[in-house]
Amino acid sequence: MANLLKKFRIDASCVEQTEGVNKKPSKESIDAFRRLPVNEELGDAKIEDQKVLRTIRIGELVRQNCSEDTRLVVISIPVPVTDVTTPLMYMSWLEVLSADLPAPVLLVRGNQTNVLTFYS
Repeated sequence: MANLLKKFRIDASCVEQTEGVNKKPSKESIDAFRRLPVNEELGDAKIEDQKVLRTIRIGELVRQNCSEDTRLVVISIPVPVTDVTTPLMYMSWLEVLSADLPAPVLLVRGNQTNVLTFYS
């Protein structure tokens, strides 16, 4: 990633890769998600959808690993399932990913495949 940023002439002094994405998010993060308007759709049901839990966890990890010196956060946004994910749910995912960060957030739409390509 650092080499790719350099090829694009983006000065990056620190590129963080974080582990623990597949762990369950904290109760505080789940409660913060439930405070969003999407809670009307969820009702009192326990959140068991793995995509929702993973998105909450990624937002939690981003907040934990950002310092006051962070100048830009780049996040690959989740791809919604057309017939299943409501617009309110999708906007809540984006909110939980980007809320309360000390720097601007660049949300990048990918194809959910870990690929970095640069043709020189």
